[in-house]
Amino acid sequence: MKLARLLEEAGVSAPCSPDREVRELCYDSRKATSESAFVALCGTAADGHTFVQSAYDKGCRAFVVQHPVDLPRDTDVIQVPDTRAALATLSACLFHHPARRVKTIGITGTKGKTSVAHLLHHILEQTGHKSGLVGTTGIRFGDVVRKTVNTTPESYELQKALEDMDKAGCEYACVEVSSQGLMAHRVDGLPFEIGIFTNLSPDHIGPGEHGSFEEYMGWKATLFERCRVGMLNRDDPHFEDMVKNATCVIRTFGMTNKADYWADDVQLLREPGFLGVGFTCHTPVGSFPIRLPQPGRFSVYNALAAIGAGCELGIPLPDMAAALADAVIPGRIQLIPALPYCTIVVDYAHNELSLRSILTTLREYHPRRLVCLFGSVGGRTQLRRQTLAHAAAELADFSILTSDNPDFEDPVAILQDIEQGMGAAKGRFISIPDRGDAIRYAVDLAKPGDMILLAGKGHEDYQLIRGKRVPFCERDVVMEAAQQRLKREKGGE
Repeated sequence: MKLARLLEEAGVSAPCSPDREVRELCYDSRKATSESAFVALCGTAADGHTFVQSAYDKGCRAFVVQHPVDLPRDTDVIQVPDTRAALATLSACLFHHPARRVKTIGITGTKGKTSVAHLLHHILEQTGHKSGLVGTTGIRFGDVVRKTVNTTPESYELQKALEDMDKAGCEYACVEVSSQGLMAHRVDGLPFEIGIFTNLSPDHIGPGEHGSFEEYMGWKATLFERCRVGMLNRDDPHFEDMVKNATCVIRTFGMTNKADYWADDVQLLREPGFLGVGFTCHTPVGSFPIRLPQPGRFSVYNALAAIGAGCELGIPLPDMAAALADAVIPGRIQLIPALPYCTIVVDYAHNELSLRSILTTLREYHPRRLVCLFGSVGGRTQLRRQTLAHAAAELADFSILTSDNPDFEDPVAILQDIEQGMGAAKGRFISIPDRGDAIRYAVDLAKPGDMILLAGKGHEDYQLIRGKRVPFCERDVVMEAAQQRLKREKGGE
């Protein structure tokens, strides 16, 4: 596309060379080419304006900047008030506004974004509606799987993903929308068909993130100024704050008939090879029993959000119930059917809030013993590690401390920080630095009626060690260890 036309479509008034072609946008100077326009983003860790010369040296001659830069005269330099906002608008125009053709559902909230996105995506796919998924587990549509750095990718990657989904014939896209994604203009220019709010609690508050809980909540709430229909958790204490500036049609879900979509007769279900919930779902078009292979009362909320969105999209309730009966969310309270006499669960819980939540949930199923295997990633504070330890000490019967993405930090030093917290809280534990060895120990430790939680890695299939992603799939380690144990037990009969 001609740069002049791209700027005109984006509403940017600036002189430029009439024949300049732009085929892509980039904000990493290492990816700059003669066919790209370099957008200098101002980040918390680095300022893209310091890399304009590097982009020039790679052949780039079109630049979008926020403040003046010194470049040779053979360049087109377009100065805008905010380069992040400009990147979003330019990306939408470059890819011909794919969200106008692919109906986009945005999911925001402190917890549950990934679960709701996967549940809704599963419903859509199982009911004959081809759809894509963007979030923590990557970009997914058809057989395509791409990793993402952020829960909500930068606007260029997001718009490109939507264009690729459009070309692949997708009708819908389920997109996790983080508060930082909203604040950083990553979803600007996206006309959301439905916006979903799961819940809200303090998170992402601090240097480089949000200055206060009010700011964090305020950015979350802006999703409901960008969508046609808002589907919100009526039971969340911040519901009124989330809707006070909303410009969309409001629909609600919850546990009472004050909500449009609500549940009662909730049952916690634990059977061989199954851990989940059952409930009756009530909607404006009727009621239906739901059986979901996701444990915990909060899973009922996640299912209600997905069902509510599905109903607003015209999907019959019985069809959604059939789809939810076999829905699996990668790394989110994911059951590993490895041993017939105990329950082994993988979950992404990696901070105190999420670890307390999952341990409390599993406690409700009355395990004989609740064993928690966890660690802490490198580069975190000692306080964070001790609060993780306190959660495990209070809620688990026994803990196995191990490695979790130590990166450049010594895994043993990380464990020492956690051990201090375990000791202060009088928790029972053992430390095994190698995560594979720790998992094998946990499998051998299991007794009938036990529940074992492997926390921290979730969907990840690697360990981050000294800056490198080393392949590691703990589900494979569990299955191998369980097979060896069952073989030994059979041989001993």
